[in-house]
Amino acid sequence: MPHRHRPNPATASIYAYTGPIAGAVENRRAHGGVRFVDRCNCGATRATNSNGGALERGPWREPDSTQVRS
Repeated sequence: MPHRHRPNPATASIYAYTGPIAGAVENRRAHGGVRFVDRCNCGATRATNSNGGALERGPWREPDSTQVRS
């Protein structure tokens, strides 16, 4: 069975909005607020723009070889 990514709330980060998320379906209402970055225990990340309840959620991105945990 393939691995299903699950966000780990203890490792999530919040940043200021920096632009649309590559690979996401654009939702202009979600622009201008904050960007949440969820992390899975395997190291994959997923960015979400949020503004007043509107969301723009990107795909899970696998870690590159320099970010893989041992």
